[in-house]
Order: sequence, then structure tokens, then C-alpha cells
Amino acid sequence: MSLGNGSLGSTVSLTEMEDLLAALSAKYGLAASTTDALSKFVALTLDPNLDALESRPSSQTLVANRIANSVAAIELEQVRTTRRMADIGSGLGFPGLVLAAAKPRASVWLVEKEARRCEFLLRALDEMGLTNVDVVHTRIQDWSDGSESVELVTARSVGRPSGVVRFAAPLLTIGGSVVVWGNVKRDAEKEAEAEAAAVSLGLRPAGVVLTAPPTTASRHLHVYEKIAPTPSDRLSEPKVVRPSWIRQERKRARKSAAVATHDKAVERLARAYERVRAFEAAQAGLDDADATASDGELERARAVVRKMQARVEVLKRRRVRAERKLEPPPLGRGD
Repeated sequence: MSLGNGSLGSTVSLTEMEDLLAALSAKYGLAASTTDALSKFVALTLDPNLDALESRPSSQTLVANRIANSVAAIELEQVRTTRRMADIGSGLGFPGLVLAAAKPRASVWLVEKEARRCEFLLRALDEMGLTNVDVVHTRIQDWSDGSESVELVTARSVGRPSGVVRFAAPLLTIGGSVVVWGNVKRDAEKEAEAEAAAVSLGLRPAGVVLTAPPTTASRHLHVYEKIAPTPSDRLSEPKVVRPSWIRQERKRARKSAAVATHDKAVERLARAYERVRAFEAAQAGLDDADATASDGELERARAVVRKMQARVEVLKRRRVRAERKLEPPPLGRGD
């Protein structure tokens, strides 16, 4: 596996995952205990026998990329020096749980509203042997114990950056920072919206850093620093109330998209199966030397089938969820 700054291939072997952890350890000075904990985290996240979450990563490549992009935040001084950190909307633990393993002397809170995700995080802590982490099962806006208590707030895929800034501001001590994971491509509109929210909440934009983790694509990390107390009258955000017909139309659109994406993946899986059968049929008519030469193509075709099977399962669950949201609510006793 190349350890340049390009992205990982379509599949990642166990050996390549170990190489990635070794590369991260070398670049960011991770302790042996950290790489061991991350290795156990990878195994748990990819365990096919663990019915953890519908939104679990569907491939080793995705897990590898998320770990690399989480650890890469150590490039920021705010992350390197923090002693008290909260990760909001932790999900499966990216980046909060990964950074907790990388910074065993820091106290870390993983704030997550979904019960099943909290159960997964608690199991992960046990498997990884981490003692510096607390899992908080609540909505971030309801975590009163966290008020003005942490030096660093991290967030990845929680929503628009302006919303993350709004959630993070009341948790930070003066001088503390919030780091928001962005994409490779920056969005000027979202950045301007987040900067305006930051200024109104006692924060200031402190820069955008493009990380360079080994083996995977870089990410922009957006940093905001708290320089003044957060005004209490600025914390509430008006709730947008949409007419029911608009909500239903959006649900129908999501269902249609989910169905179309699932059906397309099923078609691709069928073609992948046909390719495997064609290779198997061709191999049956070859002599031993030619059959050996075609083994590599057959195995690659089978790998594509396995990848597509996993993809179809993920899309099937999304389709079922979208269809359920369009179902009428059950009748009550008085109906």
C-alpha cells in the first residue's frame, strides 16, 4: 500500500489497515497503546456479527479513512494541548473516540442522543481499554453539566457548521475552541453563515486547516475560538415550521431516491454475479496453466460481488426507513 497522500483503494486488507495505523503512529507520534486500541476499535466497527447500527460504515476503506481523518486533527495545537474535550453527535466515535485513544491523558465526553449508538460506544470503550472517556446519552442542547466546562469541542457530520457553532459555544471556557470537520471542497456560503453565528455567540474564526493524513484524502478543519461569554439570548434558534404537505413531499422525494438507488445497486450486483459466473465457466474449460492465470481475475470479480452485497444491504435499510416514514401512523384507541 502506498503511503502517499492519495486516497485508499476500493478495499483495504488487514495488513493494509495495520500499515495505516503504523503510518499514523509514525507521523503523529502515537503510543503503542493507542495503535493497539485503534486496532481493536477497527475490529469492533467491522464485526459482521454485531448488530450495532444501521449507519455503520460499510467497508474497511471507509473506516480507515475516518480513522485517518480523525487522528489528523492532532496537527492542530488546540487538539494537541487540550485537557478537557467534548465530541458532539459522536455516532460511532469519529472523531471523538479516536482522539480519546490518541490523547489518553485528556478527559473526553462523547455526547450522543441515540441509545444504540451510546451502547456501541460503551462497548468500544471496554474493548479498547479506555478509562478517560464518559458517554453522555442526551441531546447536546440538554447537556447542562457541560456548560462552560471544556477547552475543546469537536464535531463531524453533525449538521451545518453554523448549528455546530451554536451548540458548542455554551460548552466552551473562554479561550477554548471548536473544530468542525469539513470536506475537501470548501463551501463559501456555509462558512460565511458559520462565521456570522460565531461572532454573535462570543467566538471568532481562528482559521481553516487542510490536514494531510497518510493514505487518504485531506479534509478542511474549521476552527473557532471563544473570546467572550456567550449571550444567553443568542442560544435559541427559531424553529422552522413547514406545512405538512411540504414535509410529505420531501418524504416522498427521499423515498423515490432511496428506491431508485437501491434498484440500481441490485442491477449492478446482478451484473457482478454474471461476471463471476462467466469467469467460472471460462475457467472450467481451461487447462491447469491457463486456469491458474485466470484465478486473479475471478477473485477480483468475487471481491466486487462482496462489496456490492454489502452496499445493497445498506441501501435496502435506507429504503425501508424511507418507506416507513410515509406509512400512516397507527390508529389510537379512540379512533
